[in-house]
Amino acid sequence: MENPIQPEKEPMVPVAPPISPEIPLAPKPMESFAPPTEIAPEAPTPNIPPPVTKEAFSPGPEKPKRKLDKKILLILGAIVAGIILVLAIWLGIAYFRAATVEISVNENGFDVLLDQRKIATNVNSPHKIKVKPGKHTIAIVKEDFFSSSENVEVTGTAGKKTLVFSLSAKQTIGKILDKEIFFPAYDKITNSLLYFDKQESGYFINNYNLDTQTETVLTTKPIASIESVSWSPTYKQLIVKTTNSLALQNGLLNYLPEHGEGTKISWLINLERVDLVNISVKNYRPSLVNIAFSPQGDKIGYFFKSAEEKTIASADLDGSNFVRILMLATLEFEPAILWSPDGLNVAIFNPDSQSPGDIFLFSFASRLSTKVTNDGKGNEVGFSPDGKMILYRSNNQLWWAETADSDKTQSLGTDGHVNTSSWLDNERLVVANNNELWKVKISGEKEALDYKKSSLPGNIKNILLGTGILLLVNDQGVFSFSLTE
Repeated sequence: MENPIQPEKEPMVPVAPPISPEIPLAPKPMESFAPPTEIAPEAPTPNIPPPVTKEAFSPGPEKPKRKLDKKILLILGAIVAGIILVLAIWLGIAYFRAATVEISVNENGFDVLLDQRKIATNVNSPHKIKVKPGKHTIAIVKEDFFSSSENVEVTGTAGKKTLVFSLSAKQTIGKILDKEIFFPAYDKITNSLLYFDKQESGYFINNYNLDTQTETVLTTKPIASIESVSWSPTYKQLIVKTTNSLALQNGLLNYLPEHGEGTKISWLINLERVDLVNISVKNYRPSLVNIAFSPQGDKIGYFFKSAEEKTIASADLDGSNFVRILMLATLEFEPAILWSPDGLNVAIFNPDSQSPGDIFLFSFASRLSTKVTNDGKGNEVGFSPDGKMILYRSNNQLWWAETADSDKTQSLGTDGHVNTSSWLDNERLVVANNNELWKVKISGEKEALDYKKSSLPGNIKNILLGTGILLLVNDQGVFSFSLTE
């Protein structure tokens, strides 16, 4: 049987001879060690590790290492402190080399901009700033005032400069008529505002002259109720649509029993007096709906409906010389029409803002009608002064299209209403949007008008272009804004 301790086979590694029990385990002093004994090759000396002492288990000295770390930190700290000191010295030199600019302004509570960067807010005059060497632009800004700016050059030597600014206040939009008015129009020839004034007994037609700032009542009898109003280009006539009712009795427009209660009746009112008291009125048949004047004011256009037909037609002011313009057999609403100022086209649209539809344009030259919109959301129509463009509202946006080619159309890029916009010329409009006034080009470019923001009336219902002025109408009255190019 094989001996596990001493196998019969010769071991691969030489085995050291047994340790003599006479050799002490404890180490001797250095001087007591004998010279090493030479060991024969056939019996190599075992590789015995040196004796383990107490000092061998002690950790190495760490204090010198910690001292080294602190030295490094001290050196780094000194470097950082030096950099900060250099920066502080450099900034201090730059500060004391900068010029002191004293700003004097005729208003307090202004902002200061240096090279288009705001450096002071709501400060008072005089105000001092430091400006480093170089060329700079200093601007003074204050709400409701025109901003003012100056160019200044600061040299390398310290010094003091004084700049004087004078701020001019923006225009205040003033109230010229302190009451609510209805269906307003502006007469350029007389520089007058025409409108309906609502009293307890009904509506009266008034005239307000902007030159004399006087108000004149044109009708002495009231109109009980009004559905719509169309003014002639001369402002001497107007067409008023009312609801036939006994309430009209003893008013300017009488009750017509032959047409029954509740029937819509249109009346032609001539403001050129027959005598000192009375003015002439004439009613049209109920089959004439949504009547509008021609550009010359000598004809009317309207929607004619009967049991046999639905058509857009025209006639003389008294209803004679009836002419069919366009047959509308399948139309489901009662359209309104608007003649273009050049008399070449008629816009056809749904006047009910709650039920918009598509807008059509009829050309007298081609005798054809074309669709201006295709989304079924169009209403509110107007024309440019030369009649070459139609302005309309579709899906809450203002758009224009060429009357010669209605496929050429473009959005003005703004919300709004036709009644709250006014053509300045054939290329530009003024539009009220989000309680702001904008000058808008047909290209879509917008420019804010300059005025005192707090003076702009809210909830503008109408904008009328006067002679060098804009008339803004809301439910509180009429306001005037002077136009400047």
